[in-house]
Amino acid sequence: MTAVADLGHALEPTGGLTPATLAMAAWAVTYGRATGASDVLVGSAVSVRPPEPGADSLIGFCVSTVPTRVRVDQVRPGDGFDRAALVELQRQSARMREHAHLGLPEIQEAAGWRSGPLVDSIVGFENFPGDALTGEVDRERAGILRGWHLGRTTFSLALIVEPVSRQLLLHHHPDRWTRAEAAELVATAAGLLDRLLEDGGR
Repeated sequence: MTAVADLGHALEPTGGLTPATLAMAAWAVTYGRATGASDVLVGSAVSVRPPEPGADSLIGFCVSTVPTRVRVDQVRPGDGFDRAALVELQRQSARMREHAHLGLPEIQEAAGWRSGPLVDSIVGFENFPGDALTGEVDRERAGILRGWHLGRTTFSLALIVEPVSRQLLLHHHPDRWTRAEAAELVATAAGLLDRLLEDGGR
Protein backbone atom coordinates (compact mmCIF):
# COMPACT_ATOMS: atom_id res chain seq x y z
CA MET A 1 0.00 0.00 0.00
CA THR A 2 1.36 3.42 -0.92
CA ALA A 3 0.45 7.00 -0.03
CA VAL A 4 1.90 9.90 -2.03
CA ALA A 5 2.52 13.59 -1.34
CA ASP A 6 4.03 16.25 -3.60
CA LEU A 7 6.84 18.57 -2.56
CA GLY A 8 6.81 22.26 -3.39
CA HIS A 9 10.60 22.68 -3.35
CA ALA A 10 13.48 21.00 -5.15
CA LEU A 11 15.54 18.61 -3.04
CA GLU A 12 18.80 20.53 -2.81
CA PRO A 13 21.33 21.16 -0.02
CA THR A 14 20.12 23.97 2.20
CA GLY A 15 22.31 25.91 4.59
CA GLY A 16 24.96 23.18 4.66
CA LEU A 17 22.41 20.44 5.34
CA THR A 18 21.87 17.65 2.84
CA PRO A 19 18.43 16.67 1.53
CA ALA A 20 18.92 13.29 3.22
CA THR A 21 19.36 14.98 6.61
CA LEU A 22 16.33 17.18 6.08
CA ALA A 23 14.19 14.24 4.97
CA MET A 24 15.33 12.20 7.97
CA ALA A 25 14.47 15.05 10.34
CA ALA A 26 11.05 15.61 8.77
CA TRP A 27 10.20 11.92 8.90
CA ALA A 28 11.53 11.35 12.42
CA VAL A 29 9.41 14.20 13.75
CA THR A 30 6.36 12.92 11.87
CA TYR A 31 6.88 9.34 13.03
CA GLY A 32 7.67 10.34 16.60
CA ARG A 33 4.62 12.53 16.96
CA ALA A 34 2.39 9.83 15.43
CA THR A 35 3.64 7.15 17.80
CA GLY A 36 4.03 9.37 20.86
CA ALA A 37 7.78 8.73 21.02
CA SER A 38 10.25 11.53 21.72
CA ASP A 39 13.29 9.33 21.00
CA VAL A 40 13.14 7.26 17.81
CA LEU A 41 15.37 5.06 15.67
CA VAL A 42 14.84 5.40 11.93
CA GLY A 43 16.55 3.28 9.31
CA SER A 44 18.44 4.80 6.38
CA ALA A 45 18.92 2.91 3.15
CA VAL A 46 22.53 3.38 2.03
CA SER A 47 24.66 2.11 -0.82
CA VAL A 48 27.43 -0.29 0.14
CA ARG A 49 28.80 -0.97 -3.34
CA PRO A 50 32.56 -1.46 -2.87
CA PRO A 51 34.95 1.09 -4.45
CA GLU A 52 37.12 -1.57 -6.13
CA PRO A 53 37.37 -1.67 -9.95
CA GLY A 54 34.65 -3.82 -11.49
CA ALA A 55 32.16 -3.16 -8.69
CA ASP A 56 29.83 -1.52 -11.21
CA SER A 57 29.37 -4.91 -12.90
CA LEU A 58 28.19 -6.67 -9.74
CA ILE A 59 24.78 -8.31 -10.02
CA GLY A 60 22.39 -7.68 -7.17
CA PHE A 61 21.57 -4.91 -4.76
CA CYS A 62 24.45 -3.36 -2.82
CA VAL A 63 22.18 -1.74 -0.29
CA SER A 64 22.21 -1.84 3.48
CA THR A 65 20.25 -0.25 6.31
CA VAL A 66 21.74 1.68 9.20
CA PRO A 67 19.79 3.06 12.17
CA THR A 68 19.86 6.72 13.12
CA ARG A 69 18.73 7.94 16.51
CA VAL A 70 16.65 11.11 16.50
CA ARG A 71 15.56 12.94 19.63
CA VAL A 72 12.39 14.48 18.30
CA ASP A 73 12.00 17.18 20.95
CA GLN A 74 15.55 18.39 20.34
CA VAL A 75 15.22 18.50 16.56
CA ARG A 76 11.89 20.30 16.71
CA PRO A 77 11.25 21.94 20.06
CA GLY A 78 7.88 23.60 19.70
CA ASP A 79 6.89 24.89 16.28
CA GLY A 80 10.37 25.40 14.82
CA PHE A 81 13.43 23.29 14.05
CA ASP A 82 16.68 23.57 15.98
CA ARG A 83 19.54 24.09 13.54
CA ALA A 84 22.23 22.82 15.94
CA ALA A 85 20.28 19.59 16.40
CA LEU A 86 19.96 19.22 12.62
CA VAL A 87 23.72 19.65 12.19
CA GLU A 88 24.34 17.02 14.87
CA LEU A 89 21.85 14.69 13.16
CA GLN A 90 23.81 15.03 9.93
CA ARG A 91 27.07 14.23 11.71
CA GLN A 92 25.54 11.24 13.45
CA SER A 93 24.15 9.88 10.18
CA ALA A 94 27.59 10.19 8.59
CA ARG A 95 29.16 8.27 11.49
CA MET A 96 26.59 5.49 11.22
CA ARG A 97 27.29 5.07 7.51
CA GLU A 98 30.78 3.89 8.47
CA HIS A 99 29.10 0.74 9.82
CA ALA A 100 26.89 0.11 6.80
CA HIS A 101 28.97 -2.90 5.77
CA LEU A 102 27.69 -4.75 8.84
CA GLY A 103 24.02 -4.67 7.95
CA LEU A 104 21.12 -4.00 10.29
CA PRO A 105 20.99 -7.49 11.91
CA GLU A 106 24.67 -7.29 12.85
CA ILE A 107 24.27 -3.76 14.20
CA GLN A 108 21.29 -4.88 16.25
CA GLU A 109 23.26 -7.81 17.67
CA ALA A 110 26.27 -5.62 18.48
CA ALA A 111 23.97 -3.19 20.29
CA GLY A 112 22.56 -6.03 22.37
CA TRP A 113 19.01 -5.29 21.26
CA ARG A 114 16.73 -8.25 21.94
CA SER A 115 13.25 -6.67 22.04
CA GLY A 116 12.09 -7.20 18.47
CA PRO A 117 13.21 -5.20 15.40
CA LEU A 118 15.63 -2.36 16.04
CA VAL A 119 13.81 -0.05 13.63
CA ASP A 120 10.27 -0.09 12.29
CA SER A 121 10.55 2.55 9.57
CA ILE A 122 13.07 3.47 6.92
CA VAL A 123 13.91 6.46 4.73
CA GLY A 124 15.45 6.03 1.29
CA PHE A 125 16.21 8.06 -1.83
CA GLU A 126 15.66 6.92 -5.39
CA ASN A 127 18.30 8.84 -7.28
CA PHE A 128 17.73 7.92 -10.91
CA PRO A 129 18.78 10.37 -13.63
CA GLY A 130 15.87 12.05 -15.33
CA ASP A 131 14.13 15.23 -16.32
CA ALA A 132 13.60 17.54 -13.36
CA LEU A 133 10.75 19.30 -15.18
CA THR A 134 8.73 16.28 -16.30
CA GLY A 135 9.74 13.90 -13.51
CA GLU A 136 10.44 11.18 -16.07
CA VAL A 137 13.30 8.79 -15.29
CA ASP A 138 15.88 8.18 -18.02
CA ARG A 139 15.88 4.39 -17.62
CA GLU A 140 18.44 3.82 -20.39
CA ARG A 141 20.96 6.26 -18.92
CA ALA A 142 20.33 4.82 -15.46
CA GLY A 143 20.92 1.29 -16.74
CA ILE A 144 17.56 0.12 -15.36
CA LEU A 145 16.44 -3.09 -17.00
CA ARG A 146 13.57 -3.89 -14.67
CA GLY A 147 11.82 -1.64 -12.20
CA TRP A 148 12.23 -2.20 -8.47
CA HIS A 149 11.02 -0.09 -5.60
CA LEU A 150 12.95 0.44 -2.40
CA GLY A 151 9.63 0.52 -0.61
CA ARG A 152 9.17 -3.24 -0.88
CA THR A 153 10.59 -4.00 2.51
CA THR A 154 9.67 -5.74 5.74
CA PHE A 155 9.41 -2.41 7.58
CA SER A 156 5.91 -1.28 8.51
CA LEU A 157 6.68 2.17 7.05
CA ALA A 158 9.09 3.00 4.23
CA LEU A 159 9.37 6.63 3.15
CA ILE A 160 10.80 6.95 -0.34
CA VAL A 161 12.07 10.34 -1.47
CA GLU A 162 11.99 10.89 -5.23
CA PRO A 163 13.98 14.03 -6.10
CA VAL A 164 13.19 13.97 -9.82
CA SER A 165 9.41 13.91 -9.42
CA ARG A 166 9.55 15.91 -6.14
CA GLN A 167 7.41 13.38 -4.35
CA LEU A 168 7.33 11.42 -1.13
CA LEU A 169 6.02 7.86 -1.32
CA LEU A 170 5.06 6.13 1.90
CA HIS A 171 4.78 2.37 1.62
CA HIS A 172 2.90 1.04 4.60
CA HIS A 173 1.89 -2.34 5.98
CA PRO A 174 -1.93 -2.51 5.91
CA ASP A 175 -2.00 -4.54 9.14
CA ARG A 176 -0.26 -1.72 11.01
CA TRP A 177 -1.41 1.48 9.33
CA THR A 178 -4.65 2.38 7.58
CA ARG A 179 -4.77 4.14 4.24
CA ALA A 180 -6.01 7.33 5.93
CA GLU A 181 -3.26 7.23 8.56
CA ALA A 182 -0.58 6.75 5.89
CA ALA A 183 -1.98 9.63 3.84
CA GLU A 184 -1.86 11.90 6.87
CA LEU A 185 1.68 10.80 7.74
CA VAL A 186 3.11 11.43 4.28
CA ALA A 187 1.31 14.78 3.99
CA THR A 188 2.74 15.87 7.34
CA ALA A 189 6.25 14.74 6.38
CA ALA A 190 6.02 16.59 3.06
CA GLY A 191 4.92 19.78 4.80
CA LEU A 192 7.80 19.62 7.28
CA LEU A 193 10.33 18.78 4.57
CA ASP A 194 9.16 21.69 2.41
CA ARG A 195 9.61 24.01 5.37
CA LEU A 196 13.15 22.71 5.94
CA LEU A 197 14.03 22.99 2.25
CA GLU A 198 12.86 26.58 2.31
CA ASP A 199 14.76 27.82 5.33
CA GLY A 200 17.19 25.06 6.33
CA GLY A 201 15.86 24.97 9.88
CA ARG A 202 16.62 28.62 10.58
